[in-house]
Amino acid sequence: MSTVLETAPPRRVPLRQGATVAVLAVSLAAGLLIHWGVAVMLLVLGLAILHQPFDLLFACVLIAITTPFANYDGGQLTRELGAVTLLILYALACLAIGVRLGRWHWPRSGLTPALALLGVTTALSVVNGLLARHSLRFLGLELLPNLGFFIAPMLGGVATTSRGRQVALSLLVVAALADVLLGFQAYAVNHQRIGGVYFTDNPGLVALILLNLALRTEDRRARWGMLILMGAMILHQVISFTRGYWFGLVAGVMLSFVMYGGRSRERWGRIARLSAGGALVSLASLVTFGSWFGYGDIFVMIGQRLASSFSVGGSEGTISNFARVVEYTAALRSIAASPWFGHGLGFELLVRQPIYGIITSQWYLHQSYLLMWLNQGVFGLIALVWLLFAGVRLGVAGARTLPAEEAGWNAAAASCTLSVAVIALTNFVFATVTTNFVIALLWGIALSTSAHRENARAPAPGRDAMLARGRAL
Repeated sequence: MSTVLETAPPRRVPLRQGATVAVLAVSLAAGLLIHWGVAVMLLVLGLAILHQPFDLLFACVLIAITTPFANYDGGQLTRELGAVTLLILYALACLAIGVRLGRWHWPRSGLTPALALLGVTTALSVVNGLLARHSLRFLGLELLPNLGFFIAPMLGGVATTSRGRQVALSLLVVAALADVLLGFQAYAVNHQRIGGVYFTDNPGLVALILLNLALRTEDRRARWGMLILMGAMILHQVISFTRGYWFGLVAGVMLSFVMYGGRSRERWGRIARLSAGGALVSLASLVTFGSWFGYGDIFVMIGQRLASSFSVGGSEGTISNFARVVEYTAALRSIAASPWFGHGLGFELLVRQPIYGIITSQWYLHQSYLLMWLNQGVFGLIALVWLLFAGVRLGVAGARTLPAEEAGWNAAAASCTLSVAVIALTNFVFATVTTNFVIALLWGIALSTSAHRENARAPAPGRDAMLARGRAL
């Protein structure tokens, strides 16, 4: 009598579990070899990607919530933009899979010709910068934000669901609240406003998204929850004391009201009620902030800052205006030397500082339109203005024709585009990755939802055949 021993087949580790172990191992290695902050970032991003594998919307949202934390003043920009680049490569992989499976189609929109012209001028500016032997570091810094705009057609070619957009909103809100906390931390440590990553325009843009969604939701609890979140984000923008943010936010809010209100008295009544509630929340937040940090004259400070917006006198509040005029004058001289094709990406502007009697060089310029003209010529400037106009038009069209939630996202795309277009008048907002990817994300969602509008206009399947059969009879 013989006994046959049966051996169990080898146990296979599920793919998701194996990938989770790999993410943990890479994060641990990054913590030991680089920095534990990098390890935490890799761990969070890795687990998030595993939760929604190869989802293009999710990938684009991850880019949009990561770029506002790229600190151009922190000395670690190469490492931070490297992480952004990895996420972009992941989004391209998601796009390739979508194309392979037939889930992606090129979205038709007014953005397309503007993006094509921007792509051509950017490519020419790269060649121009290389031939002129401009700094490769500055060239790369300026190239990546331009490429960010092309997230829009990538995302616009796939269908986005209501659940997917809700996840996107949640992540955007969390990232904006993290920005708010950074701003409060800056005041707690320095007892004054500082620039850099602590005060970006991202909370203002997310506040506009919440505003347009709150106006269109019938859930009263959700509406007032959004209002409270908006209050925290608007407070952050106010205490940044960045006048460009203020004017941009006002422009975005006004466009949001006009798109929603139209000629409806009932809708303007809702706008009035929401505005009153928002004003109370904002005032209470400002008073609390002022008393907490010892700014009893917070409203006087805001008024003085606002009054100094259009003056170039010698006071402390207007010195930044004078510095901008000096920058603009130097930029216009350089533009006059090469107005059609610009000086190429990576160009360093020489600015004579009359106050200090020195000449400084800088790759940035506190005016995005002059900076675009300086680097990419008049055709690059036309492409940028055309793109912004097309973005506003795309969002307005969707806000007028789509159902409530989709209309809210489209209205947000329009109002945020106008907001950053105004901010660009006094800041180099389009020369960093902080804003472009967020705006492109909103354009992509607007393009995706506009497919519903096109489908609604199209005749029902088989309708032409039925009409032809009727005529034949």
